[in-house]
Amino acid sequence: MLATRSLALAAVMTAMSLAGPLAAQSQASSKITFTLDHYNPSSEWPVSIRQITVGGRPAQFDRPLLVAGDWLPTVTMTLVNVSPKTIVRGGMDITFLQSGDGTEQHPYLGSQSVKGRVPKIVYLDANGYHLPPWWDHDAPLQLPIGGRLHLSFVEDKETREWLARTATVKATVRFDNFYFADNSRWSAGEYLLAPTPPSRSWTLVSRQEFLRSAQRR
Repeated sequence: MLATRSLALAAVMTAMSLAGPLAAQSQASSKITFTLDHYNPSSEWPVSIRQITVGGRPAQFDRPLLVAGDWLPTVTMTLVNVSPKTIVRGGMDITFLQSGDGTEQHPYLGSQSVKGRVPKIVYLDANGYHLPPWWDHDAPLQLPIGGRLHLSFVEDKETREWLARTATVKATVRFDNFYFADNSRWSAGEYLLAPTPPSRSWTLVSRQEFLRSAQRR
């Protein structure tokens, strides 16, 4: 009888010792701060950032937010098309600059969320179109003026493990390239009109010229 009670007590103690670390791990929290890496005043952007949420809770740029568990897949960003044209591709990147130095040996970890398909004009050269094999894998996008684009993020194993052991996280949010229905684009804060024969080169224009190009359609 005594031996039976001893075994039962040992089993309970073992379960408690295992539950402790697991509970602590599930409740482990981190402090995350989102910082927007922008190129110019927001009045120049083709989209506005309407909202960022983490686990359903709103987040604000440059203000720490306490999160717990595997939080990156719970991040959502809502963008609004404030340009005068339909957007066919665009998105955002989240980069953790603390995770590396940008070299091939130690690249930055992060996640990208992009929707839409790169226009064929990007792959045009003197010999015609050279579309990559994955070109049509992305679903087409037709985001009208005033339309909302909802982005969500995923993480690989390395990013998840790094986040799990990092108590204070700085997340740099960057715009991806945005392409429009007339093949123009917004890249690194600059507007460019689509290549036209025979130059096949993009034409850098001001936002005012970009707006005028929309009126000429």
